[in-house]
Amino acid sequence: MLPSVRFGSTLWTLIEGARAGDRSASERLASTYRPPVVNFAQRQGLTSDEAEDAAQETLVRILRTLATADPAKGKFRSLILAIGRNVIYEILRKRRPALPLPEEIPSEERYEEFDRAWVQNIVLLAIDRLRRECEARSTPFYRALKGQMDGLTHEAIAKQLSAETAQVKSYVHQARQKIRRVVEEFIAEYTLESEYEEERTYLLRLLEG
Repeated sequence: MLPSVRFGSTLWTLIEGARAGDRSASERLASTYRPPVVNFAQRQGLTSDEAEDAAQETLVRILRTLATADPAKGKFRSLILAIGRNVIYEILRKRRPALPLPEEIPSEERYEEFDRAWVQNIVLLAIDRLRRECEARSTPFYRALKGQMDGLTHEAIAKQLSAETAQVKSYVHQARQKIRRVVEEFIAEYTLESEYEEERTYLLRLLEG
């Protein structure tokens, strides 16, 4: 559990700001939640331009839907998926009018595709936050992890960082622990406390699977 986090507060602050015309809130909302919709849309057959359009329209409808919504009802991830797949199929039906409606198409596998894109995006956000924090504090954790992600050996990373191999292993371990913590914080930002543990367990399972 994350006692210092107000569950769901970041998401609803961004939504309220975006509805009020706050450009920074709109941009952060889009940068945080657009990528998994784009990824999912492309996997359903949309071009990159169509996928970007679908993600933008999804966020527009999210803001419209949540104008009178109760934040205590329904998972935000599920709402984005429900609205996103409708937008995607509207675009696809313009090309193929005979395409069945979304609810007529088996979707369990596609749900998991979206969920994997969702958690992968959260990890990328967490890695970027780690990078910025390490650069600001001149700490080696991100550089050690980046070296490992690039396929370098611990010995090669140690040479880059002027460190011992044992130190590099510690840096990488600490970097992964920090990223997991940030992933958990991101999940808390859009969930209610009552749904947090279920969401965290499910997404981390997808990530590790």
